[in-house]
Amino acid sequence: MKRLPLLLLFTLFQLLAGIVEALIAAGGAETIFFYQAYLLKLQHVTDPGRRAIARKCPIPEGRTECSFAEFVKLISSDKALERNGKDWPQIAKIYDSAEDTPLLATSKNLREARFFAEYNQQKFFEKDPEAHSLSVAIWKAREIMATTKKSKYPDYKRRMVEALELESE
Repeated sequence: MKRLPLLLLFTLFQLLAGIVEALIAAGGAETIFFYQAYLLKLQHVTDPGRRAIARKCPIPEGRTECSFAEFVKLISSDKALERNGKDWPQIAKIYDSAEDTPLLATSKNLREARFFAEYNQQKFFEKDPEAHSLSVAIWKAREIMATTKKSKYPDYKRRMVEALELESE
């Protein structure tokens, strides 16, 4: 029963994702949601062979995860990479400072930087041939959150929920 409101929120976000996908106009909040799902999966699944999210994202030496900017670059479609090309240094800086910036401010900064989001879900869920749409990717990311214990990884989950709430407004 405690997870019912969260499930309803995810369902609402999935419905909104269909609209976003139809308009081909996603924003920074979805990207934050996906990155937090990636980080949560890294913490939850310690065997690299079993990780299903963004497996090809480069992890620099001395770090345990791919940077936010590299993650965005990996899961972006070719069209998004082309449109964001000239603004990429500014966009990368926004993403790499996102962990220390409130979600609303990050989303606003990305809009001001003219960030264009369009995702290649096959790069996000590389092992799953069915992950061909934004709504499927969101549903699969929601499953990651639901399969971890409620008390584990609260920061990642909180940021995922905040991203969903921001997107639903």
